[in-house]
Amino acid sequence: MRERQAKLARPLAPTILAAIALIGLFINFYRDADREQEAREARIADLLDDASDLLNSRSGETNTPKYDARIIVGTRPPPSAPDREILLQAKRKVDRALEIDPSNVIAQSFDSLMNERAKGTPARIAPPVSGVLPRRFGSIYYNLGNAFLSQERPKEAIESYRRAIEISPPHPEALIGIGSALLLEGKLEDAVTTYRQALRVDPNLPEAHHALAVALHRAGKLDEALMQYQKAIDLKPDFAVAYEDLGDLLFGIGNMDDAIAQYRRAIDLAPGMASAYNGLGAALAARGDLEGAVASYRQALDLEPGWTLAKTNLDTALHRSQGKR
Repeated sequence: MRERQAKLARPLAPTILAAIALIGLFINFYRDADREQEAREARIADLLDDASDLLNSRSGETNTPKYDARIIVGTRPPPSAPDREILLQAKRKVDRALEIDPSNVIAQSFDSLMNERAKGTPARIAPPVSGVLPRRFGSIYYNLGNAFLSQERPKEAIESYRRAIEISPPHPEALIGIGSALLLEGKLEDAVTTYRQALRVDPNLPEAHHALAVALHRAGKLDEALMQYQKAIDLKPDFAVAYEDLGDLLFGIGNMDDAIAQYRRAIDLAPGMASAYNGLGAALAARGDLEGAVASYRQALDLEPGWTLAKTNLDTALHRSQGKR
């Protein structure tokens, strides 16, 4: 009996070893597959990051802070037409991402945006696929929202920002983006509420304080807007756009000396900001310094040669200065 049991037990050892080896093969197979998937996702994310950087860039604006929905003296220069070569470069990045994974929903959304810019067809955001997007793709949706916002497409921007928040909560920067899109739609109260929500997530985010100041400024709540502009500057002393917008507020309440100081600070930080030169010119003209105003308007036109408002302001200042002679 013992001999029979021994004979039956002997074949089990190689069988068990073979089973363990097979399990190891399966584990390595799935581990390698996971690594390959992670590598594909990382490559797609890099390509779409590059594409979003290209989409959010404009020729000749590398030194100009990019924040469009602001209170200003007059109107800002119109955005330059997108550089065709930049658009083609971004399209190549997106095409490569789709070659790696044609089903990637963010790459599909970017491709739709590319086609919208090139052909004027409506952009479409691909529906999200639950559970398949790693957190780093939240930044891609955020950049996609920025691209839509730069084209003044608030609904698509809001949808993209919300996807970013779903993937990578709480994402206060995406909340700021949603607020800016609401501001673009003229929904001041909703924008203010959204900016305050961003500040509850991160009370020390200077961009949120600045965005809230912009909305409050538009709503005519100047005292609180002034406080929020100052808070943004306190948190970020090199925040050129906040200095300019604070200058706009001070200009609006007739405090020209302080407005001039803020515009000059903005120019020191961002010499390519044509709108700050225009604001400075307006403040100098209001104070009676027509020579300084002319010089500022000319500088604005050197930076933005086709800006009608700066040209009108320059002609007005020249006319006034000639009348004084």
